[in-house]
Amino acid sequence: MTTPLFAATCILLLGPTPRQDAQGVPAAPVIELEDLAGKITRLSLDELPVDDLKARGVAFLRCEGFAAVSQAGVMDENNASVYLHCGAWLRGRLLGGSGDSIVLALGGASPVSLSIEEVASIRFPGRQPTGGSVLPEAPDEGDRLYLRRGAGLDRIDGLVDGFEPDGIRFQGRFGLKTHSWKEVVAVFVEQLDAPTANPASSPVVVDLRGGGRLGGDLGTVGAGGLEITTAAGTGLRIPLPLVREVMSADGSFQFLSDLSPSDRGPSDLFGGSEGLGMRYPVQVDRNYAGRILRTGGRAFARGLGVHAPSRLTWELDGSWKSLRLEAGLDDSALGGAYQGSVIFRVHVDGEERWASPVVRGGQSPLRVPTVDLTGARSLVLEVDPATEAFFCDRANWLRPVLVRAQ
Repeated sequence: MTTPLFAATCILLLGPTPRQDAQGVPAAPVIELEDLAGKITRLSLDELPVDDLKARGVAFLRCEGFAAVSQAGVMDENNASVYLHCGAWLRGRLLGGSGDSIVLALGGASPVSLSIEEVASIRFPGRQPTGGSVLPEAPDEGDRLYLRRGAGLDRIDGLVDGFEPDGIRFQGRFGLKTHSWKEVVAVFVEQLDAPTANPASSPVVVDLRGGGRLGGDLGTVGAGGLEITTAAGTGLRIPLPLVREVMSADGSFQFLSDLSPSDRGPSDLFGGSEGLGMRYPVQVDRNYAGRILRTGGRAFARGLGVHAPSRLTWELDGSWKSLRLEAGLDDSALGGAYQGSVIFRVHVDGEERWASPVVRGGQSPLRVPTVDLTGARSLVLEVDPATEAFFCDRANWLRPVLVRAQ
C-alpha cells in the first residue's frame, strides 16, 4: 500500500454555524477551537469559559466576529512598542509609570502593568528622526536612553532608576534626572537577573490584533477576556476583541515561518542587472513590503511574504508528519494597474507534491491539501510568475503549520 501524497484536511463545524460575511468571518462574536487535524468547533460567548486547551485537544483558539478596537497607528508618535526579555512584545499607548513598572494601554483602552525586570526596551517608532543616520540600538552592557533633540538624537548610557507618570528617571553622565516621556525615542534595559519561570501547565503563544505577541501560561478565556501569566509571573487580562489567536506551545506543531530557510533563492526581479535590481527578500509574518499579511480581505498574523519569482528551501530532520497552509496574493496588489498572477508549488525531497492553478489578486486564500512530510528531509515553497506583467506578483504563504509526528 503506497503512502498518499496528501491527507485530506478535515473541517468539521460543531454546533450552529453563525452568519458570515463575504470573507467567511462570523458576523457575531464566536470562539473558534481548532485541532491539528483541522476540525473546528465554534462556541458562543455564552459557552465560555475555556481553560485547558491541551485537555480539549485544541491547538488553536481564535476570537472572531468582535467589533474592531481602535488602535493608534504605528507611526503615531505616542504609540509605543514594548519588547520583553522573554521575546514577547506589545504595542499600545504608554500611559506613564510608577516605581518599577510602566502602564501600557492596549487597543487604546485596556491598561496593563509591566515590571522593569521583564522589559527589554521601549520604542516610539513615530519619534525616530527620518533625516539622520543614527538608529537606536542596545548597548553591550548597561542601560541606554535615546532622546529627541531637534532633528537628531541624544544618546545617554547609564541606568534606569525608575518610572513616573510623566517621565523616566535615568542615572546618566550628568547624574540622576527625570526625562519627559514626550522626548523619549527609545530606552533599552539590561537584564540583570532572569526571572525564575513558573512551570506552565498550559503554555501558549498569543497573537494580538494591531500588533503584539505574548507567551505564557493560559488561565481562562471568558467573556471578560483572556487571562495569561507571563514568564516573569505577571498576570494580564487581554480583552477578547484584541486577541487574534491563541496557540498551544506544547511542541506538537510549529509555524514554518519560525524556522529559517536554508536557501532563500532568488529575491531580485531583474536577476541582479546593474541599475535595475529590485530586491524583495522573504518577510516573516509580514507581506513582501513588511506590512500586515492580507489576502482576500482577511488579515493573517502568521506566514511568509514574498515576491515572485521566489524559491524557499528548508532542510528537515524527518521528525515532521505533515504541513498545513494556505496561499494567495497579497491584497496590496489590488491597487496597481496589474493585480498579479502566480502559480504556487510545493516540493518535498525534490518531488513536486502540489501546484496551484493560476492565482490572481483579489481571490480568497487557496487552501493547500495537507502535505505528507513523513520522513522528509527537504521542503521547498516556490512561487512562479504566471504572466510577463509580474510587477504585482506579491505572494503570501499563509499559516504554514508543521505538525510533528507522534
